[in-house]
Amino acid sequence: MKHKSPYSPRSAFTLIELLTVIAIVGVLTAILLPSLGGTQRKAKEANKQNMYRQFFAANSMYVNDNGGRVCLAADNRSGVELNWRTLMAPYIAEEAMSAIDPVDAANRAEVFIDPLFDGYDETRPHLTGIGMNTQLRLPESASVNAYGLQGESAAQPMRMSAVTYPESRIFMGDVSSVWFFDSVTASSALDASRHEGETGMFLRFDGSIALLTAADAALGVTDPSRL
Repeated sequence: MKHKSPYSPRSAFTLIELLTVIAIVGVLTAILLPSLGGTQRKAKEANKQNMYRQFFAANSMYVNDNGGRVCLAADNRSGVELNWRTLMAPYIAEEAMSAIDPVDAANRAEVFIDPLFDGYDETRPHLTGIGMNTQLRLPESASVNAYGLQGESAAQPMRMSAVTYPESRIFMGDVSSVWFFDSVTASSALDASRHEGETGMFLRFDGSIALLTAADAALGVTDPSRL
């Protein structure tokens, strides 16, 4: 006499069941992916804000160590051009200072690369999506107010106490294919496209961080008294 096993073999998925599972997975993916993408973007924005806070802290320490003078965008006085990343590196990126070529290492240090900058190219590591203001006081046309401009070895650093409108004047911020900007290049150099509402992230001289439109960002360089 044959006895039926209490454990009958499980039948395979039918085509309809399989298609149903695939459809459910597709719907869940469509729901979750934007949420995950938004979470990743917010994490990058938070990381970027932290980077800008580090820049402000590094500049504050640089000011203390250099007779009250602001960190230069480029310092050519020694005969070797040192950009702002190299000058800030001792206060932020210790790994850059221990490298054989600290200038190149500072350019490539992750802390100086905007995580939302899609144009970063390792063959041009000095273009990190972040630039520094090379002109501080009005009138912007007066060379006495310029400091650290590329090729201007006679330019002298500016004292932090001489910076006017620090609550509005931009110290650093989002740029396109440059690593510094001034009143002449602000309109083309500043990038206000990486954040919500067609804005860019900018660090002011008082340490505040703001998302600004292209027009307001340009005013923050050329005429902050109007902001």
